[in-house]
Amino acid sequence: EAQIAIVDLIGIFLGISLSKMIGTSRLGLGLAYLILSGVDIFAIYKEIQAVVFRVMNHERAVLLAQSYVMSSGDPLHQTVLPSPQEVASVEHIFLPPKVKISDSFVTVPETCHNPSQLRTLAEIFKDDNYLLCMKRDKSSASSAAQAAVVLHQEATSLDLLRALLAVETLRFRLGTSTDTNAENMGQEAIFSQAKSVKEFVESNFDSFVQAMANAGWDTKRFMFKDIKHRTQW
Repeated sequence: EAQIAIVDLIGIFLGISLSKMIGTSRLGLGLAYLILSGVDIFAIYKEIQAVVFRVMNHERAVLLAQSYVMSSGDPLHQTVLPSPQEVASVEHIFLPPKVKISDSFVTVPETCHNPSQLRTLAEIFKDDNYLLCMKRDKSSASSAAQAAVVLHQEATSLDLLRALLAVETLRFRLGTSTDTNAENMGQEAIFSQAKSVKEFVESNFDSFVQAMANAGWDTKRFMFKDIKHRTQW
């Protein structure tokens, strides 16, 4: 309250001084209005940016999963994830989020082209509440294949976090491997990658959650949006 009172007094003093300097000039008043409005908007932006959320949402979870996957290749390197303050500095405030939910979560018809493929993936992930798969990006001229997940109807927030770690792991591997081309992957290659990623997530998920906690994130509560497109298998 004391800081607000001091800022108000400084603002009043500057306003009186500025009005004396400008006088009744319309041009001066217009320029002063634009400048002060810009300063006010910038101050509001920095004020909102200073608010730090420790609770995970979809965009923050993806950023942390990407960071974890990129640093997990070095067994001698202790994974240090971005803190809530670091993530807050890169999150969009006025613009749409950098990460779209539709980029990660899809429906069965978008991924599985036949019942046999669905049965095989369901068998691989029978102990999980998600299926890791490949989808075609219809918005792209090349219709590039992308990693995605199908959520089970009973998937919890932790299951969703596992799914995001899995899909970011597969995307990272497809993006860095010279032996695996997402465009030309056959079914057997997809199944092999799915099994490998599943094993990675099972072995590293607890470590991922612990790294989140060490960085200052709340690992008990989540603010994930409800994924309406879910499947029962």
